[in-house]
Amino acid sequence: MYYSAYGPERLDAIAQTLRRSEAAERGCIFDNTASGSAAGDALYLANAVGVSRPCTPG
Repeated sequence: MYYSAYGPERLDAIAQTLRRSEAAERGCIFDNTASGSAAGDALYLANAVGVSRPCTPG
């Protein structure tokens, strides 16, 4: 488990990798929950890859 945020440079690199993927579905799991950074990192990444609604129920 990580205790800090990934930071914009690392998140932008992850976003670039996800955008390059040809898979129909892509995902990323953040385990930096000890400091509460996972949600913010996930929202940053969703914005970086152009996801308009990062979470869908169901």
